[in-house]
Amino acid sequence: MKTTTRKNFEHLKEEIEKEFPEDPALQQIHLARKILAREAEKQKLTYFEYVRRLEVVTSGRKTSLTYQEFESEKR
Repeated sequence: MKTTTRKNFEHLKEEIEKEFPEDPALQQIHLARKILAREAEKQKLTYFEYVRRLEVVTSGRKTSLTYQEFESEKR
């Protein structure tokens, strides 16, 4: 997510505040999803592929897991 610039972030934030003027919690969720979607697009991944590849913190250690690996470790 390092490639999302401050200018882009502010623009997105203003856009979302207009869409959801009375709900700051929904604004935050929508903003996070839009940022993730943009980052996924830059890496030529779908939103879900990108989210699955994010680092997951499990058992006090950081590890890069696929969604399936993460699910199997939880069991």
